[in-house]
Amino acid sequence: MSKIRTKEIEYAPSPDMYGDGSDGAVGNLSSGSTEATSVSTTSTHGIGSGAIVRSQGNVAINEGDSLQIQQQDGIARQSDAEIGSEGIDPDIIMNMIGTSFIPPLEREGTDATGACGGWVQIIADGNVSINGILQAKGLAPATNAGGAGGGLVIIVCSGSFDGSGTIDISGAVAGATANGKGGGGSYSGRRGGHAGYGGSGGGAGTNDSGDASAGTGGAGFVAGNAGGTGGQTDGGGGGGGGALAEAGSNGAASGGGGGGDGGSNELSGEIFVAQNLQNQT
Repeated sequence: MSKIRTKEIEYAPSPDMYGDGSDGAVGNLSSGSTEATSVSTTSTHGIGSGAIVRSQGNVAINEGDSLQIQQQDGIARQSDAEIGSEGIDPDIIMNMIGTSFIPPLEREGTDATGACGGWVQIIADGNVSINGILQAKGLAPATNAGGAGGGLVIIVCSGSFDGSGTIDISGAVAGATANGKGGGGSYSGRRGGHAGYGGSGGGAGTNDSGDASAGTGGAGFVAGNAGGTGGQTDGGGGGGGGALAEAGSNGAASGGGGGGDGGSNELSGEIFVAQNLQNQT
């Protein structure tokens, strides 16, 4: 498992944080938040963002099983459409562990709902093992949209945290397309990627009718809005300029090439793990 940030909690959780065990031994987490004596998954489950899985014993996502956290709507954008959204400061999240007050993510540039990575908390007075798949991914809602930020996984346990499974909190990759938008913020605290700038169109060729050689498109580094098209003439046109991650088009005998298209980059979410904690007495 990668992208795990281990944070030290300045206080030991009280026994109440682990729930009252009223749901007994739980195998199916599709109902979302639970107060179990233990959890051991039995299949693939999809649960809404904002679930808190509390257990007085161990929690196991077993090999072959999958726990998929649905996307959240997020909050309306506070920035221009081409600018990456602000991220959430991880220190704010630390103060909200065990509560339902985890801040929502800011949306990507098209302000689409239902694309931001969701969040889940697993709080166990025992061991937590991930041998299956735990997923809280962001989406790109349209081809010209920015990538929404990845989700958040919080794991608190009094015992060990281990396993050979996968935790996927990846953000979405935006399309390299004309009129690309900024990416959404993430729980890593970083701002989403800005939309790039398109390369300019290639210049027109001469007015001669001979077979002039066409120009070559420039290689780019990150994508932005579409560049202009070169002028139409009988001569060979220049190549289009490259955008920041998209190459320009080659020129042609009838005119210049177009510039590179645009988009924005992805931001993964965050995983917080606090383990081997002792209860307050």
